[in-house]
Amino acid sequence: MIPDYEQQLDALFIEAFPCGSPAVADWAQIKFELQTRRKEMGGVRKEVVEFARMMERVLRENDHKSGWDVLNITELFLMITREYDEAYMAYSEYIDSGDEHHIQNLCREAIDIANCCMFLCHNYSNEVR
Repeated sequence: MIPDYEQQLDALFIEAFPCGSPAVADWAQIKFELQTRRKEMGGVRKEVVEFARMMERVLRENDHKSGWDVLNITELFLMITREYDEAYMAYSEYIDSGDEHHIQNLCREAIDIANCCMFLCHNYSNEVR
């Protein structure tokens, strides 16, 4: 089961059934079993799915850009380095100001770093394997 659906079902159960009802207990047991089976089957963790969705959102925002699939390993590594520098700047701005807005900038830069790492691995993973 996809984690978003689990959250939606949680909300429905909380709304529909009083706390402590057998249906809520059954749902808790089902969720536990699903999580256990997901781990046993090598399922994707909820956090990984959420992060991948954030990565995809940023990629879609930048669909007008192209060419990462033809960049060489040095160019891709330089992209990662530039994104790291931007992340470090956001981190420094947060440390200096304490403004929570900079944490969101840092998270956005972390997603950019991850996307650049994905580009590199996509282009070169066959050489590594």
